[in-house]
Amino acid sequence: MKKGRGGWWLVAVLCLAGCGSQQPVVDKKEGPKETVKQPEEKGAEKPAVSKKEDWIVEQPNREIEWKTLAAEVGVSLSAGKLDEAQEGIERLDKVYTGDNKQSPEQAENFHTLSGKLAEARKMVLDKKRKSNLALAEKHMNFGKFEEAQQLIGDIVAHNPTPQQHEKATALKDEIERRRRAKRDLQAYMNMLASANRREVEAAQFELLKDPETSLSILAEASQRTDKPVLAANAVETLGLLDRPQQAQAILVEILKRNNQQTLWPVAAKEIIRMGKPGAGEPLLALVMSEVAVEQKMASLEILSQVSDPPPQTLVALLPTLHADGPLLRLALAAALHGAMTHSQFDLISRRGFDGELTPQQEEQLDKLPERLAALAAPKDPAASGAADVARAAQSLAVALRYIPAQPLSGLKVHLVEAEVPEAPAAAVLDGVWNSIDPKTMWRQSIEKRGSITLDLGSEKTVTAVKIWNFNEPGGAFRGWKDFEIFVGNSPSETTPVAAGIVPMAPGAADTPDYGSVISVPFTRGRYIRLQAKGPWQPNAYMGLAEVQVLGF
Repeated sequence: MKKGRGGWWLVAVLCLAGCGSQQPVVDKKEGPKETVKQPEEKGAEKPAVSKKEDWIVEQPNREIEWKTLAAEVGVSLSAGKLDEAQEGIERLDKVYTGDNKQSPEQAENFHTLSGKLAEARKMVLDKKRKSNLALAEKHMNFGKFEEAQQLIGDIVAHNPTPQQHEKATALKDEIERRRRAKRDLQAYMNMLASANRREVEAAQFELLKDPETSLSILAEASQRTDKPVLAANAVETLGLLDRPQQAQAILVEILKRNNQQTLWPVAAKEIIRMGKPGAGEPLLALVMSEVAVEQKMASLEILSQVSDPPPQTLVALLPTLHADGPLLRLALAAALHGAMTHSQFDLISRRGFDGELTPQQEEQLDKLPERLAALAAPKDPAASGAADVARAAQSLAVALRYIPAQPLSGLKVHLVEAEVPEAPAAAVLDGVWNSIDPKTMWRQSIEKRGSITLDLGSEKTVTAVKIWNFNEPGGAFRGWKDFEIFVGNSPSETTPVAAGIVPMAPGAADTPDYGSVISVPFTRGRYIRLQAKGPWQPNAYMGLAEVQVLGF
Protein backbone atom coordinates (compact mmCIF):
# COMPACT_ATOMS: atom_id res chain seq x y z
CA MET A 1 0.00 0.00 0.00
CA LYS A 2 2.90 2.50 0.93
CA LYS A 3 4.89 1.40 -2.08
CA GLY A 4 2.10 2.35 -4.43
CA ARG A 5 1.70 5.81 -2.90
CA GLY A 6 5.43 6.59 -3.40
CA GLY A 7 5.23 5.76 -7.12
CA TRP A 8 2.43 8.24 -7.58
CA TRP A 9 4.51 11.08 -6.14
CA LEU A 10 7.38 10.19 -8.44
CA VAL A 11 5.17 10.50 -11.46
CA ALA A 12 3.85 13.85 -10.21
CA VAL A 13 7.34 15.30 -9.82
CA LEU A 14 8.33 14.24 -13.29
CA CYS A 15 5.22 15.86 -14.76
CA LEU A 16 5.87 19.13 -13.01
CA ALA A 17 9.41 19.20 -14.35
CA GLY A 18 8.11 18.86 -17.91
CA CYS A 19 5.58 21.70 -17.50
CA GLY A 20 8.01 24.50 -16.75
CA SER A 21 8.60 27.80 -18.64
CA GLN A 22 7.59 27.85 -22.36
CA GLN A 23 10.59 30.01 -23.31
CA PRO A 24 12.87 27.99 -25.57
CA VAL A 25 16.32 27.19 -24.34
CA VAL A 26 19.10 28.51 -26.54
CA ASP A 27 22.72 27.46 -26.24
CA LYS A 28 24.72 30.67 -25.69
CA LYS A 29 27.75 29.17 -27.35
CA GLU A 30 26.02 28.75 -30.74
CA GLY A 31 25.65 32.52 -31.53
CA PRO A 32 23.38 35.46 -30.84
CA LYS A 33 20.13 34.86 -29.07
CA GLU A 34 17.30 34.23 -31.47
CA THR A 35 14.29 36.46 -31.06
CA VAL A 36 11.16 34.46 -31.32
CA LYS A 37 8.02 36.46 -32.11
CA GLN A 38 4.92 35.74 -30.17
CA PRO A 39 1.77 34.99 -32.14
CA GLU A 40 0.27 38.46 -31.44
CA GLU A 41 3.34 40.14 -33.02
CA LYS A 42 3.07 38.36 -36.38
CA GLY A 43 0.57 40.77 -37.97
CA ALA A 44 1.49 39.72 -41.50
CA GLU A 45 0.63 36.12 -40.81
CA LYS A 46 -2.59 36.49 -38.81
CA PRO A 47 -5.11 39.32 -38.72
CA ALA A 48 -5.18 41.39 -35.61
CA VAL A 49 -7.94 40.61 -33.25
CA SER A 50 -10.40 43.52 -33.16
CA LYS A 51 -12.25 44.64 -30.18
CA LYS A 52 -15.77 43.41 -29.88
CA GLU A 53 -17.33 46.77 -30.78
CA ASP A 54 -15.32 46.91 -34.06
CA TRP A 55 -17.05 43.79 -35.32
CA ILE A 56 -20.44 45.61 -35.64
CA VAL A 57 -21.02 46.75 -39.30
CA GLU A 58 -23.26 49.85 -39.52
CA GLN A 59 -26.40 49.02 -41.47
CA PRO A 60 -27.68 51.57 -44.13
CA ASN A 61 -30.76 53.58 -43.26
CA ARG A 62 -33.11 52.14 -45.85
CA GLU A 63 -35.90 54.57 -45.06
CA ILE A 64 -33.72 57.61 -45.83
CA GLU A 65 -32.35 55.95 -48.97
CA TRP A 66 -35.91 55.20 -50.07
CA LYS A 67 -37.08 58.77 -49.57
CA THR A 68 -34.08 60.17 -51.44
CA LEU A 69 -34.51 57.86 -54.41
CA ALA A 70 -38.28 58.40 -54.53
CA ALA A 71 -37.77 62.17 -54.58
CA GLU A 72 -35.23 61.84 -57.42
CA VAL A 73 -37.68 59.73 -59.42
CA GLY A 74 -40.37 62.37 -58.92
CA VAL A 75 -38.06 65.11 -60.17
CA SER A 76 -37.12 63.06 -63.24
CA LEU A 77 -40.77 62.44 -64.04
CA SER A 78 -41.61 66.13 -63.72
CA ALA A 79 -38.73 67.01 -66.04
CA GLY A 80 -39.80 64.42 -68.59
CA LYS A 81 -36.56 62.45 -68.15
CA LEU A 82 -38.22 59.08 -68.38
CA ASP A 83 -35.07 56.97 -68.78
CA GLU A 84 -33.63 58.47 -65.59
CA ALA A 85 -36.95 57.83 -63.85
CA GLN A 86 -36.86 54.19 -65.02
CA GLU A 87 -33.35 53.72 -63.60
CA GLY A 88 -34.43 55.32 -60.34
CA ILE A 89 -37.44 53.01 -59.99
CA GLU A 90 -35.23 49.97 -60.61
CA ARG A 91 -32.86 51.13 -57.84
CA LEU A 92 -35.83 51.86 -55.61
CA ASP A 93 -37.05 48.29 -56.05
CA LYS A 94 -33.72 46.98 -54.72
CA VAL A 95 -33.60 49.04 -51.52
CA TYR A 96 -35.46 46.38 -49.57
CA THR A 97 -34.30 42.80 -50.18
CA GLY A 98 -34.60 39.50 -48.36
CA ASP A 99 -36.47 39.80 -45.09
CA ASN A 100 -36.54 43.59 -45.37
CA LYS A 101 -39.88 44.60 -46.80
CA GLN A 102 -41.36 47.88 -47.96
CA SER A 103 -43.83 49.50 -45.63
CA PRO A 104 -47.42 49.75 -46.92
CA GLU A 105 -46.88 53.46 -47.50
CA GLN A 106 -43.67 52.79 -49.47
CA ALA A 107 -45.36 50.07 -51.51
CA GLU A 108 -48.16 52.48 -52.41
CA ASN A 109 -45.61 55.18 -53.32
CA PHE A 110 -43.69 52.72 -55.50
CA HIS A 111 -46.90 51.72 -57.25
CA THR A 112 -47.80 55.38 -57.84
CA LEU A 113 -44.38 56.26 -59.29
CA SER A 114 -44.41 53.20 -61.54
CA GLY A 115 -47.89 54.13 -62.74
CA LYS A 116 -46.82 57.70 -63.48
CA LEU A 117 -43.85 56.45 -65.48
CA ALA A 118 -46.03 54.08 -67.48
CA GLU A 119 -48.55 56.85 -68.14
CA ALA A 120 -45.78 59.25 -69.18
CA ARG A 121 -44.34 56.70 -71.61
CA LYS A 122 -47.82 56.10 -72.96
CA MET A 123 -48.28 59.83 -73.52
CA VAL A 124 -44.91 60.07 -75.29
CA LEU A 125 -45.83 57.22 -77.62
CA ASP A 126 -49.26 58.72 -78.21
CA LYS A 127 -47.71 62.08 -79.03
CA LYS A 128 -45.27 60.42 -81.41
CA ARG A 129 -48.08 58.56 -83.16
CA LYS A 130 -50.08 61.79 -83.53
CA SER A 131 -47.02 63.55 -84.90
CA ASN A 132 -46.37 60.73 -87.34
CA LEU A 133 -49.99 60.80 -88.49
CA ALA A 134 -49.73 64.51 -89.24
CA LEU A 135 -46.39 64.00 -90.98
CA ALA A 136 -47.76 61.09 -93.01
CA GLU A 137 -50.64 63.26 -94.19
CA LYS A 138 -48.20 66.02 -95.08
CA HIS A 139 -46.04 63.60 -97.06
CA MET A 140 -49.15 62.34 -98.84
CA ASN A 141 -50.16 65.89 -99.77
CA PHE A 142 -46.65 66.52 -101.07
CA GLY A 143 -46.84 63.38 -103.21
CA LYS A 144 -44.31 61.47 -101.07
CA PHE A 145 -46.35 58.29 -100.88
CA GLU A 146 -43.52 55.93 -99.87
CA GLU A 147 -42.49 58.08 -96.90
CA ALA A 148 -46.12 58.37 -95.84
CA GLN A 149 -46.64 54.61 -95.94
CA GLN A 150 -43.52 53.97 -93.85
CA LEU A 151 -44.84 56.27 -91.15
CA ILE A 152 -48.26 54.63 -91.26
CA GLY A 153 -46.65 51.21 -90.81
CA ASP A 154 -44.72 52.48 -87.77
CA ILE A 155 -47.93 53.87 -86.26
CA VAL A 156 -49.85 50.62 -86.69
CA ALA A 157 -46.97 48.62 -85.17
CA HIS A 158 -46.92 50.63 -81.92
CA ASN A 159 -50.32 49.98 -80.34
CA PRO A 160 -52.30 52.94 -81.72
CA THR A 161 -55.60 54.04 -80.22
CA PRO A 162 -58.74 53.04 -82.14
CA GLN A 163 -59.01 56.58 -83.51
CA GLN A 164 -55.37 56.58 -84.61
CA HIS A 165 -55.75 53.18 -86.22
CA GLU A 166 -58.82 54.41 -88.07
CA LYS A 167 -56.96 57.51 -89.25
CA ALA A 168 -53.95 55.46 -90.37
CA THR A 169 -56.20 53.12 -92.34
CA ALA A 170 -57.96 56.07 -93.97
CA LEU A 171 -54.62 57.59 -94.98
CA LYS A 172 -53.44 54.30 -96.40
CA ASP A 173 -56.62 53.97 -98.48
CA GLU A 174 -56.34 57.57 -99.65
CA ILE A 175 -52.75 57.03 -100.77
CA GLU A 176 -53.84 54.09 -102.88
CA ARG A 177 -56.69 56.11 -104.36
CA ARG A 178 -54.37 58.97 -105.22
CA ARG A 179 -51.90 56.62 -106.84
CA ARG A 180 -54.60 55.34 -109.14
CA ALA A 181 -55.92 58.83 -109.83
CA LYS A 182 -52.41 60.08 -110.47
CA ARG A 183 -52.10 57.71 -113.39
CA ASP A 184 -55.42 58.95 -114.77
CA LEU A 185 -54.38 62.62 -114.44
CA GLN A 186 -50.94 62.18 -115.96
CA ALA A 187 -52.15 63.31 -119.39
CA TYR A 188 -53.29 66.62 -117.92
CA MET A 189 -49.96 67.07 -116.16
CA ASN A 190 -48.29 66.73 -119.56
CA MET A 191 -50.56 69.50 -120.85
CA LEU A 192 -49.66 71.62 -117.81
CA ALA A 193 -46.05 71.61 -118.99
CA SER A 194 -47.06 73.16 -122.31
CA ALA A 195 -46.13 76.69 -123.35
CA ASN A 196 -49.57 76.98 -124.94
CA ARG A 197 -51.82 78.90 -122.56
CA ARG A 198 -55.00 77.23 -123.78
CA GLU A 199 -53.60 73.78 -123.04
CA VAL A 200 -52.52 74.93 -119.59
CA GLU A 201 -55.97 76.30 -118.79
CA ALA A 202 -57.62 73.11 -120.06
CA ALA A 203 -55.34 71.04 -117.83
CA GLN A 204 -56.08 73.28 -114.84
CA PHE A 205 -59.82 72.88 -115.45
CA GLU A 206 -59.52 69.08 -115.22
CA LEU A 207 -57.12 69.11 -112.27
CA LEU A 208 -59.41 71.34 -110.23
CA LYS A 209 -62.12 68.67 -110.41
CA ASP A 210 -60.12 66.46 -108.03
CA PRO A 211 -58.29 68.84 -105.67
CA GLU A 212 -57.20 66.15 -103.21
CA THR A 213 -55.33 64.13 -105.83
CA SER A 214 -54.14 67.17 -107.74
CA LEU A 215 -52.63 68.61 -104.55
CA SER A 216 -49.99 65.90 -104.26
CA ILE A 217 -49.30 65.79 -108.00
CA LEU A 218 -48.88 69.55 -108.20
CA ALA A 219 -46.68 69.55 -105.11
CA GLU A 220 -44.38 67.06 -106.80
CA ALA A 221 -44.44 69.02 -110.07
CA SER A 222 -43.62 72.28 -108.28
CA GLN A 223 -40.23 70.81 -107.34
CA ARG A 224 -39.24 69.99 -110.93
CA THR A 225 -36.28 72.29 -111.43
CA ASP A 226 -35.59 70.48 -114.71
CA LYS A 227 -38.99 71.62 -116.05
CA PRO A 228 -39.40 75.30 -115.08
CA VAL A 229 -42.56 75.82 -117.16
CA LEU A 230 -44.28 72.86 -115.50
CA ALA A 231 -43.14 74.01 -112.05
CA ALA A 232 -44.40 77.57 -112.60
CA ASN A 233 -47.77 76.38 -113.91
CA ALA A 234 -48.05 73.91 -111.03
CA VAL A 235 -47.51 76.74 -108.52
CA GLU A 236 -50.17 78.81 -110.26
CA THR A 237 -52.61 75.89 -110.18
CA LEU A 238 -51.95 75.30 -106.47
CA GLY A 239 -53.21 78.81 -105.85
CA LEU A 240 -56.45 77.96 -107.65
CA LEU A 241 -57.22 74.85 -105.60
CA ASP A 242 -59.81 75.11 -102.88
CA ARG A 243 -57.27 73.84 -100.36
CA PRO A 244 -55.56 77.04 -99.15
CA GLN A 245 -53.93 75.68 -96.01
CA GLN A 246 -52.27 72.73 -97.72
CA ALA A 247 -51.43 74.76 -100.82
CA GLN A 248 -49.78 77.51 -98.78
CA ALA A 249 -47.61 74.97 -96.95
CA ILE A 250 -46.37 73.72 -100.33
CA LEU A 251 -45.74 77.26 -101.56
CA VAL A 252 -43.74 78.16 -98.44
CA GLU A 253 -41.60 75.07 -99.03
CA ILE A 254 -40.68 76.55 -102.41
CA LEU A 255 -39.36 79.65 -100.63
CA LYS A 256 -37.10 77.38 -98.58
CA ARG A 257 -35.34 75.99 -101.65
CA ASN A 258 -32.45 78.04 -103.01
CA ASN A 259 -32.54 76.24 -106.33
CA GLN A 260 -36.08 77.51 -107.02
CA GLN A 261 -35.45 81.22 -106.61
CA THR A 262 -37.06 81.94 -109.98
CA LEU A 263 -40.34 80.57 -108.58
CA TRP A 264 -40.34 82.71 -105.42
CA PRO A 265 -42.25 85.63 -107.02
CA VAL A 266 -44.89 83.24 -108.37
CA ALA A 267 -45.25 81.53 -104.98
CA ALA A 268 -45.44 84.91 -103.23
CA LYS A 269 -48.12 86.13 -105.61
CA GLU A 270 -50.29 83.06 -105.02
CA ILE A 271 -49.94 83.15 -101.22
CA ILE A 272 -50.99 86.81 -101.13
CA ARG A 273 -53.76 86.30 -103.67
CA MET A 274 -55.32 83.46 -101.67
CA GLY A 275 -55.68 85.72 -98.64
CA LYS A 276 -56.30 82.77 -96.33
CA PRO A 277 -54.65 81.93 -93.00
CA GLY A 278 -51.90 79.35 -92.89
CA ALA A 279 -48.75 81.06 -94.17
CA GLY A 280 -47.94 83.48 -91.34
CA GLU A 281 -46.22 81.15 -88.87
CA PRO A 282 -44.01 79.28 -91.38
CA LEU A 283 -43.04 82.55 -93.07
CA LEU A 284 -41.91 84.12 -89.79
CA ALA A 285 -40.02 80.93 -88.92
CA LEU A 286 -38.26 81.11 -92.29
CA VAL A 287 -37.31 84.75 -91.69
CA MET A 288 -35.81 83.85 -88.31
CA SER A 289 -33.88 80.83 -89.64
CA GLU A 290 -30.38 80.68 -91.07
CA VAL A 291 -31.19 81.20 -94.75
CA ALA A 292 -29.95 83.54 -97.47
CA VAL A 293 -30.83 87.23 -97.35
CA GLU A 294 -32.82 86.85 -100.56
CA GLN A 295 -35.05 84.24 -98.91
CA LYS A 296 -35.58 86.46 -95.90
CA MET A 297 -36.50 89.39 -98.16
CA ALA A 298 -39.03 87.34 -100.11
CA SER A 299 -40.55 85.98 -96.90
CA LEU A 300 -40.80 89.43 -95.27
CA GLU A 301 -42.46 90.84 -98.38
CA ILE A 302 -45.19 88.20 -98.13
CA LEU A 303 -45.41 88.39 -94.33
CA SER A 304 -46.29 92.08 -94.59
CA GLN A 305 -49.41 91.17 -96.61
CA VAL A 306 -50.72 87.80 -95.39
CA SER A 307 -53.96 87.57 -93.44
CA ASP A 308 -52.40 85.87 -90.41
CA PRO A 309 -49.11 87.47 -89.31
CA PRO A 310 -48.25 85.86 -85.94
CA PRO A 311 -48.80 87.96 -82.79
CA GLN A 312 -45.07 87.77 -82.04
CA THR A 313 -44.05 89.22 -85.42
CA LEU A 314 -42.91 92.64 -84.18
CA VAL A 315 -41.12 91.25 -81.12
CA ALA A 316 -39.38 88.57 -83.19
CA LEU A 317 -38.21 91.20 -85.70
CA LEU A 318 -36.76 93.59 -83.07
CA PRO A 319 -33.12 92.63 -83.83
CA THR A 320 -33.74 93.30 -87.54
CA LEU A 321 -35.43 96.63 -86.78
CA HIS A 322 -32.35 97.72 -84.85
CA ALA A 323 -29.95 96.78 -87.67
CA ASP A 324 -29.31 98.56 -90.96
CA GLY A 325 -29.37 96.59 -94.17
CA PRO A 326 -31.53 95.32 -97.01
CA LEU A 327 -34.05 93.72 -94.63
CA LEU A 328 -34.88 96.90 -92.70
CA ARG A 329 -37.68 98.38 -94.82
CA LEU A 330 -39.35 95.00 -95.27
CA ALA A 331 -39.06 94.23 -91.55
CA LEU A 332 -40.65 97.59 -90.71
CA ALA A 333 -43.56 96.82 -93.04
CA ALA A 334 -44.01 93.30 -91.61
CA ALA A 335 -43.85 94.61 -88.03
CA LEU A 336 -46.46 97.26 -88.87
CA HIS A 337 -48.76 94.66 -90.42
CA GLY A 338 -48.44 92.42 -87.37
CA ALA A 339 -49.08 95.29 -84.95
CA MET A 340 -52.12 96.48 -86.90
CA THR A 341 -53.58 92.99 -87.25
CA HIS A 342 -53.32 92.26 -83.52
CA SER A 343 -54.09 95.82 -82.27
CA GLN A 344 -50.70 96.12 -80.58
CA PHE A 345 -50.98 99.89 -80.21
CA ASP A 346 -49.50 100.15 -76.71
CA LEU A 347 -46.46 97.92 -76.70
CA ILE A 348 -44.49 100.65 -74.97
CA SER A 349 -46.60 99.79 -71.89
CA ARG A 350 -46.32 96.07 -72.74
CA ARG A 351 -50.00 95.83 -73.65
CA GLY A 352 -51.09 93.82 -76.65
CA PHE A 353 -48.46 91.07 -76.40
CA ASP A 354 -49.13 88.08 -74.16
CA GLY A 355 -45.78 86.33 -74.53
CA GLU A 356 -42.74 86.54 -72.28
CA LEU A 357 -40.04 89.03 -73.26
CA THR A 358 -36.36 88.28 -72.84
CA PRO A 359 -34.13 90.95 -71.23
CA GLN A 360 -32.71 91.70 -74.69
CA GLN A 361 -36.20 92.15 -76.15
CA GLU A 362 -37.17 94.41 -73.24
CA GLU A 363 -34.17 96.61 -73.95
CA GLN A 364 -34.79 96.68 -77.72
CA LEU A 365 -38.46 97.53 -77.21
CA ASP A 366 -37.55 100.40 -74.88
CA LYS A 367 -35.16 101.78 -77.50
CA LEU A 368 -37.60 101.36 -80.41
CA PRO A 369 -39.16 104.88 -80.22
CA GLU A 370 -35.72 106.47 -80.48
CA ARG A 371 -34.72 104.12 -83.30
CA LEU A 372 -37.88 104.85 -85.33
CA ALA A 373 -37.48 108.59 -84.82
CA ALA A 374 -33.93 108.41 -86.19
CA LEU A 375 -35.04 106.35 -89.19
CA ALA A 376 -37.93 108.72 -89.92
CA ALA A 377 -35.49 111.64 -90.16
CA PRO A 378 -32.49 110.25 -92.08
CA LYS A 379 -29.25 112.23 -92.22
CA ASP A 380 -29.13 111.75 -95.98
CA PRO A 381 -32.70 111.72 -97.35
CA ALA A 382 -31.36 111.40 -100.90
CA ALA A 383 -29.62 108.10 -100.15
CA SER A 384 -30.96 105.07 -101.97
CA GLY A 385 -33.99 103.66 -100.16
CA ALA A 386 -33.82 106.25 -97.37
CA ALA A 387 -37.23 107.74 -98.20
CA ASP A 388 -38.93 104.33 -98.20
CA VAL A 389 -37.33 103.38 -94.87
CA ALA A 390 -38.29 106.76 -93.37
CA ARG A 391 -41.90 106.37 -94.44
CA ALA A 392 -42.07 102.79 -93.09
CA ALA A 393 -40.50 103.86 -89.79
CA GLN A 394 -42.94 106.74 -89.42
CA SER A 395 -45.87 104.44 -90.15
CA LEU A 396 -44.78 102.03 -87.42
CA ALA A 397 -44.18 104.89 -84.96
CA VAL A 398 -47.70 106.22 -85.55
CA ALA A 399 -49.25 102.75 -85.27
CA LEU A 400 -47.50 102.14 -81.94
CA ARG A 401 -48.61 105.57 -80.68
CA TYR A 402 -45.04 106.79 -80.32
CA ILE A 403 -46.03 109.86 -82.32
CA PRO A 404 -49.55 111.11 -83.09
CA ALA A 405 -50.99 111.14 -86.58
CA GLN A 406 -51.50 114.73 -87.75
CA PRO A 407 -54.27 116.22 -89.92
CA LEU A 408 -53.01 116.61 -93.48
CA SER A 409 -53.00 120.14 -94.86
CA GLY A 410 -53.59 121.46 -98.37
CA LEU A 411 -56.62 119.27 -99.08
CA LYS A 412 -59.00 120.25 -101.88
CA VAL A 413 -62.37 118.96 -103.04
CA HIS A 414 -61.75 117.12 -106.30
CA LEU A 415 -65.26 115.83 -106.98
CA VAL A 416 -68.64 115.89 -105.28
CA GLU A 417 -71.86 114.18 -106.33
CA ALA A 418 -74.14 117.02 -105.24
CA GLU A 419 -74.19 120.26 -103.23
CA VAL A 420 -76.25 123.39 -102.82
CA PRO A 421 -74.81 126.89 -103.39
CA GLU A 422 -75.47 128.09 -99.84
CA ALA A 423 -73.83 124.97 -98.33
CA PRO A 424 -71.02 123.84 -100.70
CA ALA A 425 -68.86 120.75 -100.28
CA ALA A 426 -65.81 122.97 -99.66
CA ALA A 427 -67.35 123.81 -96.27
CA VAL A 428 -66.11 120.46 -94.90
CA LEU A 429 -62.55 121.81 -95.22
CA ASP A 430 -63.05 125.24 -93.61
CA GLY A 431 -61.89 124.13 -90.17
CA VAL A 432 -65.23 124.95 -88.49
CA TRP A 433 -67.04 122.05 -86.83
CA ASN A 434 -68.71 123.57 -83.76
CA SER A 435 -71.05 126.00 -85.54
CA ILE A 436 -74.74 125.74 -86.39
CA ASP A 437 -74.42 128.17 -89.31
CA PRO A 438 -75.58 126.30 -92.48
CA LYS A 439 -72.84 128.00 -94.53
CA THR A 440 -70.18 126.12 -92.50
CA MET A 441 -71.64 122.73 -93.47
CA TRP A 442 -71.99 120.76 -96.70
CA ARG A 443 -75.56 119.94 -97.64
CA GLN A 444 -76.97 118.03 -100.61
CA SER A 445 -80.23 116.57 -101.84
CA ILE A 446 -80.97 113.07 -100.60
CA GLU A 447 -81.85 112.11 -104.17
CA LYS A 448 -78.14 112.10 -105.02
CA ARG A 449 -75.56 109.71 -103.65
CA GLY A 450 -73.59 111.19 -100.76
CA SER A 451 -70.04 111.08 -102.11
CA ILE A 452 -67.05 113.42 -101.96
CA THR A 453 -63.50 112.91 -103.32
CA LEU A 454 -60.62 114.85 -101.75
CA ASP A 455 -57.25 115.57 -103.36
CA LEU A 456 -54.36 115.33 -100.88
CA GLY A 457 -52.02 117.16 -103.27
CA SER A 458 -49.53 114.28 -103.51
CA GLU A 459 -49.25 110.66 -102.46
CA LYS A 460 -49.58 110.41 -98.68
CA THR A 461 -50.01 107.72 -96.06
CA VAL A 462 -53.57 107.84 -94.75
CA THR A 463 -53.97 106.55 -91.19
CA ALA A 464 -57.46 107.76 -90.27
CA VAL A 465 -60.38 110.00 -91.20
CA LYS A 466 -62.12 112.26 -88.67
CA ILE A 467 -65.69 113.34 -89.39
CA TRP A 468 -68.01 115.82 -87.67
CA ASN A 469 -71.60 115.11 -88.62
CA PHE A 470 -74.25 117.54 -89.85
CA ASN A 471 -74.84 119.90 -86.91
CA GLU A 472 -78.22 121.48 -87.68
CA PRO A 473 -80.37 122.27 -84.62
CA GLY A 474 -83.35 119.94 -84.74
CA GLY A 475 -81.98 118.30 -87.88
CA ALA A 476 -79.01 116.26 -86.67
CA PHE A 477 -80.74 113.13 -88.00
CA ARG A 478 -79.91 114.40 -91.51
CA GLY A 479 -76.25 113.56 -90.93
CA TRP A 480 -74.50 110.52 -92.41
CA LYS A 481 -74.95 107.24 -90.59
CA ASP A 482 -72.61 104.68 -92.12
CA PHE A 483 -70.08 105.21 -94.89
CA GLU A 484 -67.05 103.75 -96.68
CA ILE A 485 -63.54 105.10 -97.27
CA PHE A 486 -61.71 104.59 -100.58
CA VAL A 487 -58.05 105.48 -101.27
CA GLY A 488 -56.02 105.46 -104.48
CA ASN A 489 -53.61 107.36 -106.69
CA SER A 490 -56.28 108.05 -109.29
CA PRO A 491 -59.72 109.55 -108.55
CA SER A 492 -61.30 106.91 -110.77
CA GLU A 493 -59.34 103.98 -109.32
CA THR A 494 -59.74 103.97 -105.56
CA THR A 495 -59.88 100.91 -103.33
CA PRO A 496 -62.13 100.41 -100.29
CA VAL A 497 -59.96 100.41 -97.18
CA ALA A 498 -62.29 101.05 -94.24
CA ALA A 499 -65.87 101.68 -93.16
CA GLY A 500 -67.52 103.20 -90.14
CA ILE A 501 -70.53 104.75 -88.46
CA VAL A 502 -70.74 108.48 -87.70
CA PRO A 503 -72.69 109.40 -84.55
CA MET A 504 -75.27 112.16 -84.82
CA ALA A 505 -74.09 115.66 -84.00
CA PRO A 506 -75.41 117.47 -80.90
CA GLY A 507 -77.23 120.07 -82.99
CA ALA A 508 -75.79 122.91 -80.91
CA ALA A 509 -72.90 125.36 -81.10
CA ASP A 510 -69.72 125.48 -79.00
CA THR A 511 -70.00 121.91 -77.74
CA PRO A 512 -67.18 119.53 -76.79
CA ASP A 513 -65.46 117.88 -79.73
CA TYR A 514 -67.91 115.33 -81.13
CA GLY A 515 -65.81 114.25 -84.10
CA SER A 516 -65.56 110.53 -84.85
CA VAL A 517 -62.24 108.95 -85.92
CA ILE A 518 -62.28 105.97 -88.29
CA SER A 519 -58.93 104.19 -88.58
CA VAL A 520 -57.47 103.34 -91.98
CA PRO A 521 -54.88 100.56 -92.37
CA PHE A 522 -52.00 102.89 -93.35
CA THR A 523 -52.81 103.17 -97.04
CA ARG A 524 -50.79 105.14 -99.58
CA GLY A 525 -52.62 107.31 -102.09
CA ARG A 526 -53.35 110.81 -103.33
CA TYR A 527 -57.15 110.69 -103.51
CA ILE A 528 -59.58 109.72 -100.79
CA ARG A 529 -63.28 109.21 -101.41
CA LEU A 530 -65.94 109.18 -98.70
CA GLN A 531 -69.20 107.56 -99.70
CA ALA A 532 -72.34 107.52 -97.55
CA LYS A 533 -74.74 104.62 -97.45
CA GLY A 534 -77.47 106.83 -96.05
CA PRO A 535 -78.47 109.31 -93.30
CA TRP A 536 -79.76 108.49 -89.84
CA GLN A 537 -83.29 109.24 -91.08
CA PRO A 538 -84.38 109.78 -94.69
CA ASN A 539 -85.31 113.41 -95.34
CA ALA A 540 -85.05 116.03 -98.04
CA TYR A 541 -81.30 116.43 -97.66
CA MET A 542 -78.22 115.23 -95.77
CA GLY A 543 -74.67 116.43 -95.19
CA LEU A 544 -71.53 116.80 -93.04
CA ALA A 545 -70.01 119.60 -90.98
CA GLU A 546 -66.25 118.91 -91.25
CA VAL A 547 -63.70 116.34 -92.50
CA GLN A 548 -60.04 115.82 -91.59
CA VAL A 549 -57.69 113.27 -93.11
CA LEU A 550 -54.96 112.10 -90.72
CA GLY A 551 -51.64 110.75 -91.90
CA PHE A 552 -48.27 111.86 -93.19
